[in-house]
Amino acid sequence: MFGTFSQDIGPMEFFSELGYYHAELEGKREQSAPISSAVISIPASNFYNPFGATTINGVANPNRLANLTGVPTTGLALRITTYRPVDTGPRTFVVTDDMVRGLAGLRGDWRDFKWESAVTYSWARTNDETRNVISNTLFQQALAKSTPDAYNPFNGGTQPTYSFGDATPSNADTIKSFLVNANRIGTTSLATIDFKASKAELFKLPAGSVGFAGGVEIRKETYQDNRDSRLDGKITYTDVVTGITYGTDIMGASPAPDVKADRTVSALFGELSVPVVSEEMGVPLVKSIDLQLAARGESYSDFGDVVKPKIAGSWVIVDALKLRSSWSQSYRAPNLAQFYSAGTQVANTRTDFAACRLNNTTCTGVSTLEVRAGNQKLKPEDAETFSYGLVFQPIKGLTFTIDSWSLKSDGVIGIQGAQNQILYDLLLRQSGKSNPNVVRLAPVGTQVVGDLSFVQDDYFNLGPRTLEGIDIGLSYDLKTKKYGNFSIDLAGSKLTEFQQSASPLQQELIDANAAGKFGTGVTITQAGSQIQVNGNPEWRATANLTWRKGPISVGALVSYVGPVFDTGTLLVDGQNYQLESMTTVNTYVQYRKDGYRARFGARNAFDQKPPLSSSNYGFLGALHDPIGRMFYLELSKDF
Repeated sequence: MFGTFSQDIGPMEFFSELGYYHAELEGKREQSAPISSAVISIPASNFYNPFGATTINGVANPNRLANLTGVPTTGLALRITTYRPVDTGPRTFVVTDDMVRGLAGLRGDWRDFKWESAVTYSWARTNDETRNVISNTLFQQALAKSTPDAYNPFNGGTQPTYSFGDATPSNADTIKSFLVNANRIGTTSLATIDFKASKAELFKLPAGSVGFAGGVEIRKETYQDNRDSRLDGKITYTDVVTGITYGTDIMGASPAPDVKADRTVSALFGELSVPVVSEEMGVPLVKSIDLQLAARGESYSDFGDVVKPKIAGSWVIVDALKLRSSWSQSYRAPNLAQFYSAGTQVANTRTDFAACRLNNTTCTGVSTLEVRAGNQKLKPEDAETFSYGLVFQPIKGLTFTIDSWSLKSDGVIGIQGAQNQILYDLLLRQSGKSNPNVVRLAPVGTQVVGDLSFVQDDYFNLGPRTLEGIDIGLSYDLKTKKYGNFSIDLAGSKLTEFQQSASPLQQELIDANAAGKFGTGVTITQAGSQIQVNGNPEWRATANLTWRKGPISVGALVSYVGPVFDTGTLLVDGQNYQLESMTTVNTYVQYRKDGYRARFGARNAFDQKPPLSSSNYGFLGALHDPIGRMFYLELSKDF
């Protein structure tokens, strides 16, 4: 729901906005498996333990294997390493989003100045609740039972018909006893107050009047990440067999403390529009030359001060041809999560080359827990942007644009990459060392290197980054009395360069890989050219087609995203798998008259599916939208 209101108050105008947004998403996925950072042990007392005590409840143990050697009469505890309790049914996740935004302001004129001042406040809350998850503590209590109602992790299909189903299901009440709900609530807010003023004629130059615009702004940002008590360390899990206490009590999730942070930013900005040459001055091949001079300064309560400039210019040679160019510097401070977060967890498919190479086993992708924490030693991202191009209008209604641009950044905030951290662990282990950011369990049996527990991959400032590209646009408007008005807008963008300088760690990996120290099938993806990797297509394009006649209009938007490589998996020949391009079409029909508007449309009208990738949900979420065909109806009234 969204509404606006305005009212004249003497020489001023009061204006306001108020909006509310609510969305709820519900889905299901398979049950979690225990992770190595919260080990689950099966006590010797478990009724179904094949290595349990010789007697149980005063009678011979019916489930102890016969003819065991080296197993004491009191039995042995076991450790779960690869087990997913699917007999609990799937997890259900419900994500509820609520957002409120309000604005109130005044605008008016004073001595040829146009001024405007407003106060805004926005608040957003996301409640991510997962139902039917497993409590580690309650799960182990069910495993510790010495009676037939104990949880049985040794059941399943019979040997000849293993795909038939669960032949000996666990007790339903026992399963229900260790299922809980867990949620994570994220809240952000942004409050601003600003004052802006502009004047079309600040003073005069030979080519015309110099225009001015400027203002001040104060904003306060808040961020809070409130995790379930079973995740933030309030409720822990202690393995009754080993006595080790873990910070998480939710199976498949690592501990993560709550985060609460805020900052206040003050800003001052100004801009001058400067005419250099006008048509009246009679300069050959120049109809006009205009410059834009601008600067913005910001002061952060927790970070520091910065001032950045911008210069832009346009040269109109004739009515049909204009050249344009701009140069600017920009600055981005770390966001509150990157600066203050005590650690968030993600699970991705990675290949543990250190383990498979040194343990002499097959290298395959495994689900790997990655922990990313904030870093208060982060420096800001500094960037310099330069662009130049032309606007060509050969006939009425037809406009062609082409622009070349470059962006050079220093100190981009990012991560080394868990795969690179694992490769660095392999490199160090070849010389008798190890990577402390790759946390492992103790080796078991013949293992030289233990299994992964988690990879610590905190935010840091990357090396310089260079991006270059070309943007092309074509628009044509055709107006007819009989058939209505037609318009077409085509836009395409080609990424010609995306070069990420390697960090010292990444450069070591690149050199070692070139020297053959990692064997075959290894690619260093966080450095070097990033075109068509990490979700950066070489080409993007859109086509917007519209027809209008009277109160009726019809439109279609065609969007194209080029192919990219899936860096999370390798083909059998060691090459990356390529995700195909994706094209979607949005359409609508609209009727508008006397302030009323009704629109019916379809998004992803042809129900295109995103290309299959190796990511957790099977699609590349940073680039592709998994939502299929969706119809919508919008009604509005202006008064």
